[in-house]
Amino acid sequence: MCGLICVAGTAVPLDRARGSGACLATLRGARDLMARRGPDDVGERYVADEALRHVWLGHRRLAIQDLTPAGAQPMASDCGRYEIVFNGEIYNAPELRGVLQQAGRGFSSTSDTEVIVTGFAEWGPAIVDRLVGMFAFVIYDRQASALFAARDRVGIKPLQYVATEGGIAFASDVRALKHLGLIQSVDRQALGVYLLLGYVPTPHSIWRGAARLPAGCCLSWSAAEPHPRIRQYWAPPDDLDTESSRSVEAFEALLDRVIEDHLLADVPVGTFLSGGLDSSLVASSISRLPRDRRPDSLTAMTVAYSESRADNEAPIARRTAECLGLDWREVGLDASNAAGAHEEAFRALDEPLSFNAVVSQIAIASAGAREFKVVLTGDGGDEVLGGYRWYESLEDFTRPASALDDLTTFARKRRWDAVRIRRFESRSLYHRQMRRVTRGFLPGEVADLLGPEMRHCEDAAVEALRRHDAPRLPLKRRLQRIDLMTFCQDVVLPKVDKATMHYSLEARPPLLDHRLVEWGLSAPLSAQLDDQPKGLLRQILARRGLGFLLDEPKRGFSLKSSNPYSEGDMLERIAAAAPDLGLAPRWRDLVRPGRIAAETKMRNLLFLSAWFTANLRGSPV
Repeated sequence: MCGLICVAGTAVPLDRARGSGACLATLRGARDLMARRGPDDVGERYVADEALRHVWLGHRRLAIQDLTPAGAQPMASDCGRYEIVFNGEIYNAPELRGVLQQAGRGFSSTSDTEVIVTGFAEWGPAIVDRLVGMFAFVIYDRQASALFAARDRVGIKPLQYVATEGGIAFASDVRALKHLGLIQSVDRQALGVYLLLGYVPTPHSIWRGAARLPAGCCLSWSAAEPHPRIRQYWAPPDDLDTESSRSVEAFEALLDRVIEDHLLADVPVGTFLSGGLDSSLVASSISRLPRDRRPDSLTAMTVAYSESRADNEAPIARRTAECLGLDWREVGLDASNAAGAHEEAFRALDEPLSFNAVVSQIAIASAGAREFKVVLTGDGGDEVLGGYRWYESLEDFTRPASALDDLTTFARKRRWDAVRIRRFESRSLYHRQMRRVTRGFLPGEVADLLGPEMRHCEDAAVEALRRHDAPRLPLKRRLQRIDLMTFCQDVVLPKVDKATMHYSLEARPPLLDHRLVEWGLSAPLSAQLDDQPKGLLRQILARRGLGFLLDEPKRGFSLKSSNPYSEGDMLERIAAAAPDLGLAPRWRDLVRPGRIAAETKMRNLLFLSAWFTANLRGSPV
């Protein structure tokens, strides 16, 4: 896990100093903004390319595989033609290294970075189809004066870019691109979509001029063709697989193999363990491995909410750890330290998120980094195996578009918020899905806040969901697919990546391995899989002696501690940023007590304002 940056062409006027002086200092400053992503080593390479004029690659390293200097980046292929900067982990690197050695390729390290760049020299862009893992990388081709970038299949690792006239720049953190002067301000349409969804969907960015490379995509750019060409090399299943076996035993064998792969590391590995099914399943698979194929000692870590007995998962997680023979640590999060966790979360995010689970993630990442450098998580189980609550009430998505009786009743009672919500939901499946995932602002309210031209943000938000729909799938699998490529890619995974990288900790979500994703989303509906949420996981956990987990309520990873900010504090922080954000004064009315979803809207504006203050205060919007 690392931080990468690459600048090519005239994106930054390096040629004026030929890679030296003040311009080089600016590039290094952008790279070193990502020091938390890679505190172990730092590297750079400048090339005076005849066609591109110049290429500069920078890297911050968090050493996980091959801890020696041989694993440093930027790294060249054995033939010297290609240079790479890479962030992630490739779990089948040992296997690919063997194939490449048989093909006559040479290696000078045991790092997975060298496997990618050497594999690119052998197979070209087809290397992405062979990689098993999480990754974002940029490869520079000296001979062709071209760049090739790629992101893993579900978007676990981030990769942002800015394309200019005659230049392009990539980075793991978009603030590095801001440091270079390539972006300066917030995109107002993206801001409007954020208010609707609570996040900005890929490929868009909250920053004007920046973009995110979508999951499962690669990008090509060269002097001969200076406009980025994006190709999708992988997508989740868009139809059911009725040929393959769907037995508990088949899934369990695949799961255990995947989780063993995710333990590949030359440093200590731990696991985050809640009282839920997903992280417990991951921990149980680790504990089942033979001693010589798992860490010598494995520590499980849990967030404990002492203020609420009903929400505190620590007791059940402790019992799980004891049953599995794991060391266990408790990380307390309550009113005494929640404010500090909030502030760290605001500093960690390069794009705003309105979901307070990032605060819980910050708290556990801070503690985890003191014990190990790699941690396995349970993220992705809800999308891959159908665990979200809204999958239990699919009739909500198929009811008639018109609900006149309800509207008449609401109108008679003068519940105008409810009328507007019902009208919004009646427009399409995607509108209903938006309301299930986040109960924030409605399009009319966004227009009231930012101006009437923002009404088209509704179309942008709907399109973000629609583009990932697969109508050939049954409704539940369609929703799982949409959630995987939107809510998971743009909220769950950034939350984990930004929080853990803020403390130089690598997080690995094995349930989002593409082999499990393909298995889960292509599985025909059945009583075994779908009569209960995560039916398959429940059967496996029961077989593994963890049946007591099945009676526990679903809690999720959202923040359970009391709000550390008073209503006055929140209003004050929002008011301080509102003028720069261009928010109309009516925002106060939309968050007042008694309004529907007032608490969610308040959090949306609070997190946006705090992020803005940390990143863009005083800049135009």
